Amino acid sequence: MPNLSQDILKSAKGLAEFIDCSPTSYHAVSQTEKILREKGAIKLSYTDSWDIKADILYYVIHENAICAFSANPENVRSGFNIAAAHTDSPGFRIKPCGSKLDSGYERLSVESYGGTILHTWLDRPLALAGRIYVDAAGTQKAVDIDTKKPCVIIPSAAIHIVRDVNESAKFNIQNELSPILMLCSSGEKKFTHFIAGIAGIKEEDILSFDLMPYEAQKTCFVGANDEFISAGRIDDLAMVYSIFSSLPGDSAAKEAASKRCFAAFAFDNEECGSKTASGASSRFAAAVLERVCESFGLTHGETVAALAESVILSADMAHAVHPAYPGKSDPDMQIKMNGGPVLKTSSNQSYSSSPKGCAFFKKLCKDADVPCQLFANHSDMRSGSTIGPILATEFSALSVDIGAAMLSMHSVRELCGSKDPYYMRELFKKFFSA
Repeated sequence: MPNLSQDILKSAKGLAEFIDCSPTSYHAVSQTEKILREKGAIKLSYTDSWDIKADILYYVIHENAICAFSANPENVRSGFNIAAAHTDSPGFRIKPCGSKLDSGYERLSVESYGGTILHTWLDRPLALAGRIYVDAAGTQKAVDIDTKKPCVIIPSAAIHIVRDVNESAKFNIQNELSPILMLCSSGEKKFTHFIAGIAGIKEEDILSFDLMPYEAQKTCFVGANDEFISAGRIDDLAMVYSIFSSLPGDSAAKEAASKRCFAAFAFDNEECGSKTASGASSRFAAAVLERVCESFGLTHGETVAALAESVILSADMAHAVHPAYPGKSDPDMQIKMNGGPVLKTSSNQSYSSSPKGCAFFKKLCKDADVPCQLFANHSDMRSGSTIGPILATEFSALSVDIGAAMLSMHSVRELCGSKDPYYMRELFKKFFSA
């Protein structure tokens, strides 16, 4: 790979591997857990009692949200350095009926999830992944599957059939975007038989499933000098990887927590509003940190005060200026890929960054020796939403919305800079040890 240093290349390849192993939010949590185990983190059960020791890296999973933390009684009253991101991405989910028969084909019955760019899914070889719940000797068991190889496709209509296909780009999801699974001459649907074979289970034991197609081509570098990373689900797996891979592991956790207690969160369902048991609007984040504080003997009032003293980095991706649509960006704040971490602001508070938070973040970037870019939307355009305002509201704490620049956000295939994973990891490493 030309013109990329070894540290930058290592971060970029690490992100690529993480994305390729995380076709769904379920797999992303599993991969995050793998990172934490390699760091020597100890797993806690969300529903059991906890015996928290000072300066040990712990992690806990509830539903499909994951948190890692380290704390000690000397610093816990001063609050936590908290970084948070989300594991889900826009796309399609397969409906409970599974599939349908049309014109000799068996096609998956799907509905959209989040704000996906629909036309980008056409004519792409798609794999299937997700979670199946099965009846295992009278108990429910979760089985995660990933076909890895392409097995479905959404064929576009020829321009000879739909003459205005280049003009409208509008689709009926119910009928026009159902992926083809197989030819069917028997008149019987085979979808559940197919997924049972992938999972290595009996078809009759399937109780429910949450499955989705994803773009089967692996992550790759593009550009004359490999300046860019092309992949699905960069939003927001790039931030999940940057946060959790940057956590101090094992003995390093003791040194970091001796300066400041820290926590990292990855939530699900941000793309559809976060109001789920695994979303940022749940009680998961507050409950975990409250239990940590209580383990060190803090009263309820002291816990509330400690959480209010915390600092939150809400990490999501940011819009780079698009060369074909430069007028869609603020002319004085046109951020670029490979330009370093992005500080996101909005006067309407759709981003949680306050003037105090902005000052904190600029100083953090300076201390981490990484460049900093400033972002605000074009004044005549609405901004997107993040989990930042949700967490800031829950903790009444200082919060900053940040990210890395990218193009093609919410496409089946997205684009970011090859250097930015390194910049983001350096930033979070400094944050967790500050």
